[in-house]
Amino acid sequence: MTVIALETELITAIRSFFLNNPLEDNKKLLWELYTSWVYQDEIGDPKEHYDLLFFYECLIEFMDELYGMIQSTDKK
Repeated sequence: MTVIALETELITAIRSFFLNNPLEDNKKLLWELYTSWVYQDEIGDPKEHYDLLFFYECLIEFMDELYGMIQSTDKK
């Protein structure tokens, strides 16, 4: 598979993901998952909570970047 074909396939997969799962819905769902885990956690280890929140923030940033990339390719 060529690099161009791989790029096209990747962009198509990302576009399909956001068409079927709108960005704001994904953010809301991730927040609900995070808060339900934190509030139902009996251990309450602050490091675990910090790590999970950091991971949540990284996922949000990653989705924002992917969504922005798709938006810019759609405008070309």
